[in-house]
Amino acid sequence: MERRGQHRAPVQLGRLLPDGSGAMLVETIATLDDSGMTQPGPGLSWFTDRLEAKDLPCPW
Repeated sequence: MERRGQHRAPVQLGRLLPDGSGAMLVETIATLDDSGMTQPGPGLSWFTDRLEAKDLPCPW
């Protein structure tokens, strides 16, 4: 979440992954840049595969 003007908006989507030592890592799925464009992250293909498996379109 980030404050942009009068509003707060989500600016990054990620998923949690175990790192093998008991801690968790965040893998970025997508990030909203300052111009409002969505930039793909390394987890985007995982996310799109999950949506397609449920016959849902990916918003990016």
